This record gives sequence, structure tokens and C-alpha cells, in this order.
Amino acid sequence: MVVVPAAAEKAEENGSAPARAFHASVKVRVGGAILSTIAGMVNVMSFMVLGVFVSHMTGNLDKFGLGLHGHEGADAVLALMLITFFTMGSALSGFLTAKGMVDSGVGFYDMCLLIEAALLVGVVLVHTHHGFAAYLAAAACGLQNGMATQWGGAVLRTTHVSGLFTDVGLLSGSLLSLLCRKRCGTRFNDFDKASVADDLSKLSLLLGLAFCFTVGLFSGAKLVSVMDYRAFLVPAGITGSIGFICLIYRVFVFWDCCSGPWTLWELFSESESTDGDAEVEVEP
Repeated sequence: MVVVPAAAEKAEENGSAPARAFHASVKVRVGGAILSTIAGMVNVMSFMVLGVFVSHMTGNLDKFGLGLHGHEGADAVLALMLITFFTMGSALSGFLTAKGMVDSGVGFYDMCLLIEAALLVGVVLVHTHHGFAAYLAAAACGLQNGMATQWGGAVLRTTHVSGLFTDVGLLSGSLLSLLCRKRCGTRFNDFDKASVADDLSKLSLLLGLAFCFTVGLFSGAKLVSVMDYRAFLVPAGITGSIGFICLIYRVFVFWDCCSGPWTLWELFSESESTDGDAEVEVEP
């Protein structure tokens, strides 16, 4: 669970260790690593094959503004459509993974993965129409980013790294401040030790996501050089395979073994668990 400010202040005054505010299980870390790698692959493939980045909504909004101004080389319509399809993908993820939908046994993360795979296959099928293919790729990125955020908390933003490196900077600055105030750790109390352990755990997860995104960029570029536009079939195959395995597992294992239709939310969503052992908020 997250320590509320009053409780944290009291714990700090007493020098006692607070309740653990951050814990990312192995499942969250592995899932985030896979999704970050796929995001890097899709983004670099889109640039090399379609000529646009499909996960950089800040850049696309900049291009939209420049296009409205009449700047040469900035297509306002293309940029706006990329933003729209990215948002639509995220909205679809929110619809499928909403708590109310999950409680009724309708919304599943496996369906998000399967739809993402279908969108990436669609990119291959319509690759000659660069604009529409880019819209499908942007929708796939929005769907994945929304799904990852719902599943693993705000820390798992897998399709872009601006917020990720902002969090890395904030955590690094916070640790540096604490070390300076407590003489490089020689004056740490139990509260300080728990706080440092939390921040280091967050940093390890964030830097792991950044590393996997970079691996995805390199792998995606290599695949395009070999497979051209068909390279999109690789991330499609990965997400589709994982989604299909999760679907089979849910239908043939949980449905038969449990009193009701269990969902991937109940299986994997550590951030929403009632025991609070997997909260993955990153705000210091």
C-alpha cells in the first residue's frame, strides 16, 4: 500500500520504517520488459517503413501546430490523425480493462494483446498506404500503452520514454538530496533506509524498461533491413502468441477450476490487489 503523507511524516519523525510503498513483482517486470521491447520495435519500424514515429504524441502535437502555421514538412492532418488513433487505441484498452467490465467477466488483457497483434498485421496488409498503416500502428501503440498503464500502474509507460526519464531524474535527485543531508548514508534511520530501497527498486524497473525499449529499437531496425515491411509480423506474432496463450489459460484452466470466470486482471494486475503488495506508483 502507499503510505499517506501524515503516516509517512510520523514514521520519519520516529525514525521507524514505513510500510513498503513500492513493489514490482517478477511478473510486472517481465511483462513490462516484453512490452517495452515490442514498443521500440514498432516505433522504429514505423519510422523506417512508413516515415513517421507513432508513439511520440508530443512530437506529433508539435507537428500539428507547425502544420496549422503552414510550416513546410509538417502535415497537420497526418499528425492529428496519429494522435486521434493513438487515443482511440488507449480508449479501447480502457474499455476492455475497466474494473466494471472485468467484474462482469467481459474485459480481458488477452483480448488487448490479440487486438494489438491484429492491428500490426493490418499494417502489413495496407503498408502501401503509408498514412492508414501509420494510423493502425499508432492505435496499436495507444492500446499497448493504455493496457500496460492499467496493468502495472503509471510506471509502465512502455511506448514512450519522456515520462520514464523524468521519473529517473526525479528519483536520482531525491536520492542525491537524501545522501547529502544524511552524510552519504552514515546517518540513515530505518525510514531513510526503506525510502532508499523503494527508490532504488523504482530506478531498477525504469532503467530496465529503457534498456528493453532500446533493444527493441535495435532489433526493429535489423528486422526491417532483412524483412522490410513484413518486419511488423514479428511484434504481431509475439503479442498474438502471448494473448492466445493467456486466452487459452483463462478459458481452460481458470474457468474450469474456479467458481466463476476469472480474468487476467485478477491473475496479473498486481497494482490493484487488495493486499497492497504490488503498488507501482512512481511519485516520490
